Amino acid sequence: MLNNNINEIINNSLNIDKSRLLSIKEELITSIKEAIMINKDAFDLASRIDIKNNNGNKLDFAIIEDLFNDKTIPTNNDAIIINDGNTYHIIKLIIQNILKGNTVIFVNKGYMYGVNTLLIQIVQTVLEINNINKNLIQIYITDDINNIPNNNFEIINYLMN
Repeated sequence: MLNNNINEIINNSLNIDKSRLLSIKEELITSIKEAIMINKDAFDLASRIDIKNNNGNKLDFAIIEDLFNDKTIPTNNDAIIINDGNTYHIIKLIIQNILKGNTVIFVNKGYMYGVNTLLIQIVQTVLEINNINKNLIQIYITDDINNIPNNNFEIINYLMN
């Protein structure tokens, strides 16, 4: 279930033990990729619903596959990433931040709501299966991104065209 209380999301993120994460990060990325690919039909259905609601587009799984080949690691710390809801950007940032060991909260206005919610739920499930706290990767949907508390996290504005 999507948590839409930013203070609770932040509090959950602050109490994560990441000691296991760095030792299994590559395996974790592989598991996330496999989980996304296994759930192509669910992503296609969510994408069709988003498109029907004029709130998204069809995913290209070849692009998603390529994202898992780019292991560029960010230099940021735990972050709240304000983004446009672009699923490809979210996947890339999930990969990069898991490799770095960062906690990430994605904040957007709900573009591709169905697809992105499914993505985060799948990633959180993979995290839990691997004994990593699911709150490592979270999403917060809001119309007012100016009310995001900025203590304890680096705020990154990742709005792209």
